[in-house]
Amino acid sequence: MENDAHGQYLEDVQKRIMNLSDEEKTMLIEFRRTPEANLVAKIVGPDIAGLGGVEVDQFEDAITRESQPQQQEMPTPPGLGMRRPQ
Repeated sequence: MENDAHGQYLEDVQKRIMNLSDEEKTMLIEFRRTPEANLVAKIVGPDIAGLGGVEVDQFEDAITRESQPQQQEMPTPPGLGMRRPQ
């Protein structure tokens, strides 16, 4: 039952996208290349984002980038090797 409702919802979203004006479709195409589109894709999930033109790979790449810890270089503490000759 739940899968049927989800499938129906996806179909309804697809129909709404198809019924957009040409100008709105152009806006959607331009939007999907923005960081905001990646944010929306993270929120709505890959199935809905895919309907709007955000590729599932793009969605997965965004998740992968976010889930990887950012490595920061540790500054080298000043020591004898850091002194300048006088």
